[in-house]
Amino acid sequence: MRKTKETHTFDFRPLGLAIREARERAGLSRNDLGDKVFYGERHIADIENVGSHPSFQLFHDLVTMFNISVDKYFYPAEKVAKKHSSPSDRNLS
Repeated sequence: MRKTKETHTFDFRPLGLAIREARERAGLSRNDLGDKVFYGERHIADIENVGSHPSFQLFHDLVTMFNISVDKYFYPAEKVAKKHSSPSDRNLS
């Protein structure tokens, strides 16, 4: 019997929107941003509007350039609440 791997598909659209909002606040066009990170304007637009997944390097460059915290995107609220529960709430056996 073949084991199946449970996978989770990450929806990048909310992060793409955060990148777009940060770019606009910085007064940069997509073309300006593309020049800074060495990618085309169309690629930046796809990340912002369609939720295309960028390479890890580009992802890192964008979130650090605009100081975007990714925690709320990677850890939905219910998981964050569990993660930050007090030590007395955890089973430490």
